[in-house]
Amino acid sequence: MRYHLQFRFFLGILSVLAGGFIFVSCNSSINTPDVTPTEIIASPTITPTITPTQTPQPPLVVLIAPPSSDPVLADNLQSLLSELATQAGLQFNLTQTFTATDFSTNDIRIVFSLPPDPGIAEMAAAAPNIQFVAIGIPGLQASSNISLISTSVSRPDQAGFLAGIIAATPTDDFRVGVIYPSETALGKAARRGFSKGVSFYCGLCQPVNPPYPLSNYPLFYELPAAAVQLDWDAAIVYFNEWQVKTIYITPDLTDIGLSEYLAKAGFQIISHRTPANGLQDKWTASIGTGDALQMVQSHWEDFLSGKGGFTIEAPIEISFANERQLSPGKRHFIDGILSDLSDGYIDTGVDPVTGEWKP
Repeated sequence: MRYHLQFRFFLGILSVLAGGFIFVSCNSSINTPDVTPTEIIASPTITPTITPTQTPQPPLVVLIAPPSSDPVLADNLQSLLSELATQAGLQFNLTQTFTATDFSTNDIRIVFSLPPDPGIAEMAAAAPNIQFVAIGIPGLQASSNISLISTSVSRPDQAGFLAGIIAATPTDDFRVGVIYPSETALGKAARRGFSKGVSFYCGLCQPVNPPYPLSNYPLFYELPAAAVQLDWDAAIVYFNEWQVKTIYITPDLTDIGLSEYLAKAGFQIISHRTPANGLQDKWTASIGTGDALQMVQSHWEDFLSGKGGFTIEAPIEISFANERQLSPGKRHFIDGILSDLSDGYIDTGVDPVTGEWKP
């Protein structure tokens, strides 16, 4: 019985081992397909190229200041226009010349110009959308895109009269003179107005001390239209001979070199130009026609909005006064004369157009 059980146990083990062998053999006979991994290649992301857009430049405000223009006025205008343009979001450009090419290569809003005339009328006709402002340029007509700011004297007789008062007031023995261009009505009117202003202040204007000119003071000196330095030297000799101390230069003698030349020769100057740096002590006064800067500023918004056609004039004024020559008391007296002159209470007796004495 015992052997029988052991035999059965042995057979059971063999059965188990045989079954496991068959199971392993069956599993090993299953073919597993080879899987080839697919290579995944990432495609690059294409970013569209963005072409940068060029930021348009702001429009220009241009000041044309030729080499022969008043340097002080040009500097002051440059400062003012640069500031106004910046506040309006515009650019400012200062130039000595201006041509038609500048219109095609720049976006220009306003062009200001000092004399001599660079051709404002022709430019305005070629560029009707641009506003042109001529400052002190004679011979132009206002139009839809041309405005005129007058810095010239429309009443030379009154300017001369005022200069005569200014000259005679601080000058010892009334030793004053005037230089004017020959054969011009403006110069003649200013000269006669000067003579009337001097006599209005001092009557016969007879000096206490010699020399005693036959015609008394003021003395007059004509310059030819194309005067050169030799003519200036001759005037200096003449005025020194009669010990003239103060000289008035009429408004149509605009060459700044003449004023400076006479100042450096030792004379006190009254003119229609701003004194150059270093010569203020030799300038008794400058006679102007209102502040051109103020006129520009008061009409700036009009120019900026495209409005033109203005003709802007101002009465004469004292634009510069030497306090060493004109004390507060003298200045108060002169300002009173100027007020009466402007209001028509004083008649110069001179025709401002022809320069002749009124009948």
